[in-house]
Amino acid sequence: MAEKYGIERHISYNNEITRAEHVDGRWRLKTSSRATDTVDFVIAATGVLHHPVMPDIPGLADFKGPKFHSARWGHAVPIHGKRVGIIGTDSTAIQVVPALADRVARLSLFQRTAQWVLPLANPLYSAEEKAMFRESSERLQQSYDFWSQRFVDTFTRAVIGNQDELQKIEDTCRLNLEENVHDPELRRRLTPNYRAACKRLIMSDEFYPAMQKSTVELVTEGIDHIEATGVRTRDGVLHVLDVLVLATGFDGHAVLRPMEVVGEGGRTLSDT
Repeated sequence: MAEKYGIERHISYNNEITRAEHVDGRWRLKTSSRATDTVDFVIAATGVLHHPVMPDIPGLADFKGPKFHSARWGHAVPIHGKRVGIIGTDSTAIQVVPALADRVARLSLFQRTAQWVLPLANPLYSAEEKAMFRESSERLQQSYDFWSQRFVDTFTRAVIGNQDELQKIEDTCRLNLEENVHDPELRRRLTPNYRAACKRLIMSDEFYPAMQKSTVELVTEGIDHIEATGVRTRDGVLHVLDVLVLATGFDGHAVLRPMEVVGEGGRTLSDT
């Protein structure tokens, strides 16, 4: 597409913007190659969830096995037959647990906050369906319109204050928990103490089944510290691990970092 429409002549590769300063109504840009430019508009297409947050847990550096943030996955680290610990229960952790449950000897999920989980299937499209969409742009548009409208009429309305839609979402999440987690004690520990959508809503139909597999344990006792061989919780138990995965999210406030953004009077975005 870039070649077809001649876009590449507008692209400067491997050239990071290091500073953007607003002066006299325009933006002065500096790059890592020390080149400069002055523009009328800056569009920040830098993404939001790309600066991993490392947990502030005592002893993290003492762990002797492989450890990595879920967004910086250690693909060279062997997982099969290992004892793996996951710290965090964000959207990524809910995806990682089902992916690892059948591959590891033991999977320990360290949960500080339970999450509401909305059941949402993610089926593969069949070859016939793909062929249909290729042959009919109208059918493809109909599919898009259906899902777009469904999202707008439910989740979008709920998060902007429609209490009826919000209650429907919570009822669906609660029913998902009650119907698909069979052990009452595990169900209790997986039940949040806040309303659905107060935190980013988790969507999965694989997480609850994975949490009930014999290889998986839910740890809700708080973490005291990390040792060379594993995670020590506040009840004194040492959870021995071979691999530690940090599913501890991202710094959403660092949306423009590490670029330095300077506004009127020399005020920086970082300081503000």
